[in-house]
Amino acid sequence: IIKSDMIITGSEFSKKEIIERLNFDEKRVKVIYHGVNHNIFRVYEDVKSDIKLPKKFILSVGSIEPRKNLSGLLRAYNLLSDEIKAEYKLVLVGFKGWENSEIMQLIDKNADNIIYLGFISDEELAKVYNLATLFVFASFYEGFGLPVLEAMACATPVVCSNSSSIPEVGGDAALYFNPQNVEDIKDKIETALRDKKLQPQMISKGLNRAKEFSWEKSAKQHAEVFKEVLGS
Repeated sequence: IIKSDMIITGSEFSKKEIIERLNFDEKRVKVIYHGVNHNIFRVYEDVKSDIKLPKKFILSVGSIEPRKNLSGLLRAYNLLSDEIKAEYKLVLVGFKGWENSEIMQLIDKNADNIIYLGFISDEELAKVYNLATLFVFASFYEGFGLPVLEAMACATPVVCSNSSSIPEVGGDAALYFNPQNVEDIKDKIETALRDKKLQPQMISKGLNRAKEFSWEKSAKQHAEVFKEVLGS
């Protein structure tokens, strides 16, 4: 890092951390947002998944590790009424990360309502996003938070954490909760599921938000930084 001419990072949140923690020159840190692969993550008219899924479900995507706060999400889900849990199962997608024994035990204890799919391909994931009723992202810490945009691009309402870079990515298209507050997570999930007028607004805003992020745009901005560094 000390030897580098320029640092490219994925969010203003990460830029701030680099400057503060490493005492790095602000002028030598550029923010370039990640993109969404819109060829894959999009609305599908007739979705057929090879994975056996419930008719209605809440989806969460991310590796099973402490910073993803899946234990908070699972506790919040358990606080939902039996009626809601019977109607909306919780589907988890992501590889087994680290320090995950407590989370795996919680999943096993609630096998009737919680389905853990493990890692799946992007093509299959896009179908799962399309079929989900609601996407929930409870992470404590993200340098960006790409699943939020992937879900939005697939016309799935997003309820997510208000921490780190996530609000920067979700903008005004998501419903936010405090990831440290299990009751708040539960309340926001409930609001998004019950408020039928809110859901179409979230979907519309989410689709427009996701359009702002593309890998083509990201690549062009990288090229500009390369030229700037080479020119100097």
